[in-house]
Amino acid sequence: TAMAELLLSHGADPNLVGQDKKTPLSIASEAGDVDLMQVLIDAGADARQPELIRTALRSRDLPSFHLLLNSGADPETSMGKGKKLLDEAITCGSLSMTRLLLESGADPKGHLWAALGAGDETLGEMLLFYGASASEKGPDGRLPIDFALETDSKTLMEALLEDGAIPNGKGSDGEYWVARAIREGNASAAETLIDHGACLDGIAAADGHSLLGWAIAHGMQGVIQRLIDQGADVRAREPSPASDAFTAAFTRSKTFRWHLQSDSKINPLMLAAAQGDTKTAKLLIDAGAQKGDYSKRYLWPVNIAAWHGDVAMMQIIFGRDPDPDRQPRRVIIDLSSQKATLYEDGRVAYSTRVSTGKSGYRTPSGVYVITDKHRHHTSSLYDASMPYFMRLSCAAFGLHQGYVPGYPASHGCIRVPESGARHLFGVCEVGDVVEIRQ
Repeated sequence: TAMAELLLSHGADPNLVGQDKKTPLSIASEAGDVDLMQVLIDAGADARQPELIRTALRSRDLPSFHLLLNSGADPETSMGKGKKLLDEAITCGSLSMTRLLLESGADPKGHLWAALGAGDETLGEMLLFYGASASEKGPDGRLPIDFALETDSKTLMEALLEDGAIPNGKGSDGEYWVARAIREGNASAAETLIDHGACLDGIAAADGHSLLGWAIAHGMQGVIQRLIDQGADVRAREPSPASDAFTAAFTRSKTFRWHLQSDSKINPLMLAAAQGDTKTAKLLIDAGAQKGDYSKRYLWPVNIAAWHGDVAMMQIIFGRDPDPDRQPRRVIIDLSSQKATLYEDGRVAYSTRVSTGKSGYRTPSGVYVITDKHRHHTSSLYDASMPYFMRLSCAAFGLHQGYVPGYPASHGCIRVPESGARHLFGVCEVGDVVEIRQ
């Protein structure tokens, strides 16, 4: 470098071309000697020679590349075969060189899919920042949002939408992007599209299922809230039979999957109960879902909760607070002492003798919910009168007035003397918890 400075100070030509057609600057560039390149450029060497910038890019020589661009090299220089510097920088995945080219004025238009095709979302976001079109179609006709959905890239999705991509667009298969995102369980993409104005009115997934139905299937709490806020029908019925993919999403109960295939009029509250999703059930009920809506085969939401012994879900369906510490009433049945005790606000309020299931018909222990009450009830199993009947968790047993001999004598129900049965029936409400202990 010192020798070059001396020669240049005595009039040496910085653009001298040797017999090999090389200039001092090209030799310094090939050697990666940035200090010498700077000396030559300061002395008047032409940094705009196309081969100089090409060489720096091919060799991934970032310092030389930066210096040449700052010294007048054309960021639109051709690399041959219809390619430009930006194409090469994107193909090699160099964020730094791509950024330098864009900062120097390289046109980003038409290059977005090269970055996405290379699987580099960061490069894609950079191109969008510098002016690439969010509507640029790929070789197969896809739009960038299709790519963002496929790769589950929230940041790319946001960049595309902020750059002007239409949130209400459809994929090449005709399904709305927001519908696809929800159907595939892509919560971040769905929320981003909705937050940027995706229309939800009248839109269903490709298989015909509702967006709310699919969101419940995947447990997408944020999406569910947004759908409800935008007026989703919380009492809508899902198509019947359900699609195979939709049915497969409900892994908790084989019986419910059968209903999805063989029943009809399945609604969102049933879906939430089937998934054990108490938060969603509460949202649905607060938005107007009705516990009394049933399917063609007489399936109620509470039946589904009862299959799983889901006390919290049953209470929510009945509009009750499921917090164990905030129960206004609770009945404890003690099988060993044959006694029922009513607690009100945590304190003993009433006690009575009972007779539970005899040998072969033992009353099952567990925690239950009173799911229906009938002052005058006749058992369809035994054709017997059971006054003051209170059914437990939709099962074929409950509390009712009956003969109490002082030992287990029933076919599984909890028999209570007339006075006790009348009192409990008058005080207890549907949704109250009954715990049966050994």
